[in-house]
Amino acid sequence: MAATAVPALWLGPPDAAAVTLGPLKSVRCAPMASDPPLEAPLYAQQEGASGKADAWWCQLPHATKVPNGLIPLRRDSAPLPNGYAIEQTVYSTSGTAKDTSVTMQGPPAIIVEVKLNSAVQPTTTDHVPQFTSPRTVALNKRVKANVLTSGGQTDVTWAYPTSGVPKYLNAVAAVTVAGFHVPASVVIAVAKQVKPT
Repeated sequence: MAATAVPALWLGPPDAAAVTLGPLKSVRCAPMASDPPLEAPLYAQQEGASGKADAWWCQLPHATKVPNGLIPLRRDSAPLPNGYAIEQTVYSTSGTAKDTSVTMQGPPAIIVEVKLNSAVQPTTTDHVPQFTSPRTVALNKRVKANVLTSGGQTDVTWAYPTSGVPKYLNAVAAVTVAGFHVPASVVIAVAKQVKPT
């Protein structure tokens, strides 16, 4: 499972994992009919985030490129203790049911997960990743990520920077890109393309 809280879900029969993925392609961040209602917290709106319903999904860090063959499947929102929340977008193969989930037996999938302080007016945000790993990669000149690979899953997790990003993202603590049946190099490449709008 991903370092934070990726749910264990099933996307299809075991042979679905044989789907071939192409090179990275641009993917648009747009509202989805199945999105849980999500509005930017008050602190973020005071710093320039949109107050429009559903706009917050695309102002948070999200994938701008995913492997050809994967499409945005659904978004999930889950509260965490101490005012935190996990906001995640699941990308999987076309034809996968939106109300199903991801396991090692399902088809290829990528989950982009953002952990943030979702309180109306947060105090201090913890910007330290929840774990360290022996393998790290540079996502850019300023950001290094931990990489864990096990049993067909690769997780790339990093503390979100506090400088050089819009002020409304100051309460984003960490981002994880989890890949299921996707090569580790591809999961890392997607992580390098995670950006806010």
